[in-house]
Amino acid sequence: EVSLSNDGKTWAAPVATGKGTNAVTEIQFPATKTKFIKITQTGEVKGLFWSIHELDVLEPPSQKKIIAPVAAKPKQSFE
Repeated sequence: EVSLSNDGKTWAAPVATGKGTNAVTEIQFPATKTKFIKITQTGEVKGLFWSIHELDVLEPPSQKKIIAPVAAKPKQSFE
């Protein structure tokens, strides 16, 4: 889930929610002015963890959306 904030303390309702099904996830939401972006993992798989390897926040010149690709690669737990 992706939420936005202007002060890092008060967060608006999520602008995007969903479930990643691949190692690379592309999340689109309407363009807006913000200072902070919070990405919250809402699911889990026993023995695996989730992480962000790269994060790009872009506004394509021909569209009015911000695209934030998130590369997540599950890894084995070492418990």
